[in-house]
Amino acid sequence: MMPALATYSLPANRLEEVIDRLMACADEVIGPTRTPPGDVFFDVIGSVDDIELQYGNSLVPPTSVLLPMAEEMFRVLPGDPPRIEQRGLEPSRLLFGVRPCDVAAIQRLDHFFLDGEFEDDLYGARRSRTMIVALACSEKADARCFCSCCDTGPYAKEGYDLQLSLVDNTYLVEVGSKQRASGRAPP
Repeated sequence: MMPALATYSLPANRLEEVIDRLMACADEVIGPTRTPPGDVFFDVIGSVDDIELQYGNSLVPPTSVLLPMAEEMFRVLPGDPPRIEQRGLEPSRLLFGVRPCDVAAIQRLDHFFLDGEFEDDLYGARRSRTMIVALACSEKADARCFCSCCDTGPYAKEGYDLQLSLVDNTYLVEVGSKQRASGRAPP
């Protein structure tokens, strides 16, 4: 377990202001949204009002952002001879409201795709341009949670850039990466 690099307090009524400022730091902001039937998905956020902070588990986990079911690797353009066009630069992403168990899942993906003898360059490019804001669980684990058996909650111990933990009417904001502690925006 790595200790937070810095810790701050944030009045809960100022969270929307902070989210607005974070949203300006990335090309895409992806966070928990609730559909009319009540399911929670991680999807692109257009405004602070789209974010769902009160949820247990999402139907589609945030790991799907980093490991999509399908992706374009390159394009073959017509011509004689045909040309190969490489993918462009990954957009910078802010993955907001990630539960501690999902932060642990992302760490396992990082280990599998980045720490071995062979590195997945597509996953690595996506991951290096993604900032993770974890949202610690403030409710007791329910039957759908696995954090207690896997020691991954109710708060993340590492693997996040920022972590928000609600205590009374104040968020404890922990900085978990040197890049964010230095004040630099995501790549």
